[in-house]
Amino acid sequence: MNPAAAVSRCCFFPILDSPLLALSQRDRFTLRHACDGVHIFGGIGSGKTSGSGKALAGTYLRAGMGRLVLCAKPGATATLSGAGTVS
Repeated sequence: MNPAAAVSRCCFFPILDSPLLALSQRDRFTLRHACDGVHIFGGIGSGKTSGSGKALAGTYLRAGMGRLVLCAKPGATATLSGAGTVS
């Protein structure tokens, strides 16, 4: 079978471009970006966990996805544990 024909019959590829989070009026974070992998880097106290980490964690949970969070700082998992919950 022609690989291009197999790809065109697959219905999953368009779903990968579904927007999960609006970063600006123009830019969207999509499922494809999430599947590619996300790393958050920054200095001490720059808001990696409480800012972008918490926003992405909530986005993943609302989309029905799971996540793996590796934290070096005690208490960081508590910051993320409520992300995505409805209060």
